[in-house]
Order: sequence, then structure tokens, then C-alpha cells
Amino acid sequence: MLRIAASRSGHPTAYWDSYALHSTYDPKSEAERFVAQSVQPIHTDSIVLIGAGLGYLVTAAQASYPKARILGLYLSRTLYDSAIVKPTVCWYPGSKVPLSEFLDKNIGEIDLEGLRLMEWRPCVKRFPGRYRRIVAAFHQHIKELRGNIATSSALGAKWVRNSFANFLHIDSVGKGDFCRADIPVIIAASGPSIQRLIPGLRIAAAKAQIWALPSAVPFLLTHGIVPDLIILTDPGFYAVQHLNPARGLRIPVVMPLS
Repeated sequence: MLRIAASRSGHPTAYWDSYALHSTYDPKSEAERFVAQSVQPIHTDSIVLIGAGLGYLVTAAQASYPKARILGLYLSRTLYDSAIVKPTVCWYPGSKVPLSEFLDKNIGEIDLEGLRLMEWRPCVKRFPGRYRRIVAAFHQHIKELRGNIATSSALGAKWVRNSFANFLHIDSVGKGDFCRADIPVIIAASGPSIQRLIPGLRIAAAKAQIWALPSAVPFLLTHGIVPDLIILTDPGFYAVQHLNPARGLRIPVVMPLS
């Protein structure tokens, strides 16, 4: 369990059982040295701190990089509750917001260049399982952001051309709401589960709106279900090919101009 005690310098230090999470002599100076050695001063706009402990690292990072955002990923709810200083933006095990949602909200594509990661090893060693799960989620999020950037780089010019072409040549634009707020909406996408859901979709179609992604349109029409709306976001060739079975049915299509 967590135990707080005074260090020789007078600053509080922490033990988990008998394991020291901070210096027993001067945890404040220890954190300042660690930050100075861990983060490069060039283009540090955001610092993600895994295992923040009592908060000495937060204070040291804020002092060294006052313009940088500090995001804390705690490895223990108890340590989060006991922290003397917390980052303005932080997550801990048991948070109401899942870690993936927290990362989506707080780390975007434009944050990648100035993003730095710091890991406080004493906390990491004490909670190895939680650390592995948290760091895996963090790296997966970064990988997805980099994939988005690569996709935008490859297709950006095409999206711009499509936007102009669609703006100039689309001559039928729907207006108004497609359904009332009190009508349920079912979003249909292609996948293994849609086959077993067909009987339920037939029943639900009378009382709900069915919005379909292009890949689900041919399957729905084959089973006698006409979607109320098609949502098209993919500019690729096959996304449009999926719409061929819907020609002449006057199903509204929602899409960005790109």
C-alpha cells in the first residue's frame, strides 16, 4: 500500500509497500535532474508523463517548459488521489473516460511534432502490467495519427480536386432534416454480424431510420431492405461502385465535398 513520509530534505516522499517511488533524500531535486536529462528543449510543445507519482515531475516540467502542455497518465488511482501536484490534463485507472477516448481528445495530429514522452521508472517498475497496457495504447494512438497524416498526404490533392468538382457539378442538393429527433437511427456497415441481423433490421425498418455505409448497400437491397440514407466518406473507386445497385431508388446520399 501507499505510504507518505518525509524525506531528509523535508519534502514528502512516497513508498509503495517498502518500495521507494521517489528519492528518500530530496525528491524535488531528483525530479528536476530527471526532467533536465529527459526532454530535449527544441520543439517541446506537449509532454506526456507516465507514472507521475506525487507530482514533483509535473512541477519540474512546468518550470522548465512553461509553454508546454503536461498530460499525466497515472498507473494507480491511489497515487492520483495522493498527488501533491497534478497536471491539468490527466488520466488514471478507473477514470470514467476510457484511455483511448482520453488520447483521442487530447493528442491530435498537429501535436505530434512537439510531443515528448517521459516515464518515471520507479512507478513503472512497481506497476509493470498497467504500464504495458497504457504505453501500448499510447503508441497505438500515435501510430494511427501518423497513418492519418500519411493518408492525407497521399490523397490531399485528390480531395481538393473532388471538392471543386463536386461543388461545380452536383445539381441536386437535399435540404432539411432527414429524420425527426425522436426516431431511432440504425447505422449499417458491412461485416460478419450483418447477416444474422437481417431479420431484426426488417422489423426495425418500419419504426427506425436505417443509414448505410456504401459497402452495406448491395447486401441490404438484396435482402429487401432499402436504406433511408447512405453515408459516403471514402473517395475510393469501390465506394462508389457499391452504390450502383441503388441507382434509380432516389436514396439520399450524405457526403463531404471531398
